[in-house]
Amino acid sequence: MKNSKLLIILSISFLLFANNNIFSQVIGSTPRNQVYDKIHISERTPIPYPPIREADVVWSKRIWCMLDLRQKMNLPLYFPLQPIAGKMSLAQLIWDSVISGDLTAYEDENFTIPMTVSEVIANNTDTITRPVPSLLDPEIDSIIYIYEQFKASNVKKIYLKEDWFFDKQRSELDQRTIGVSLIKDEFTAEGERKGAKSIFWIYFPEARPIFANHDVFNINNDAKKMSYDDLFWKRYFSSTVLKEENVYDRWINEYAVGLDALLEAERVKNDLFKFEHDLWEY
Repeated sequence: MKNSKLLIILSISFLLFANNNIFSQVIGSTPRNQVYDKIHISERTPIPYPPIREADVVWSKRIWCMLDLRQKMNLPLYFPLQPIAGKMSLAQLIWDSVISGDLTAYEDENFTIPMTVSEVIANNTDTITRPVPSLLDPEIDSIIYIYEQFKASNVKKIYLKEDWFFDKQRSELDQRTIGVSLIKDEFTAEGERKGAKSIFWIYFPEARPIFANHDVFNINNDAKKMSYDDLFWKRYFSSTVLKEENVYDRWINEYAVGLDALLEAERVKNDLFKFEHDLWEY
């Protein structure tokens, strides 16, 4: 009888201790905003590229293309406009990585002129004027200057520099992204859009470890998140060709405009498809 009472007392004491411990953990920590901990993307490393020998590359072509982030297929790269629960747009991710020193920004697409963090910030701080009524005379407007720093929502386009090549060792037409450039809208002092410019280039292989640890919205399944590295690897985006390597070193918009430029961009894409298709017999 005494043993039974002692067992009951010990059981109650254990339950009270466990409840108090759980209660203290809940009070001292933030509630989990999901059913399970999503750690697959955050703990990933980028898949290494297959080694390529010069002797195995029998054909190659360098391509420059543009991603318009306003297109439906590219919207996961543009949103969210503000970081939410660790999720951020591609432009915001690249910018934060450059400012923190995890990525190197380059002034040119050949990656020969690196930029310091202070140069990146200075080159992307816009001065905007706002008229306000003067305190001395309400009928006269005074001009105040507002210094607006980088906003990811102003990046509407992204340039990619890629190499397409045929590897005879693997019998595969493959591609490698070499560089990425953010194209930011430029505004006048009055806040009117006046054009767009490339703010810097980054070396894509250097960015892959960062891209592999940040997920991007999957429109088909929330349980199967893709990383930004997966998105580029699978080419889950829509792009328009701006230039193919040529003897004149000229861009498509230098010799074609409007519909002709779009048709020329599609011709370059179609040539890549036909090259691979013609390698095989059916």
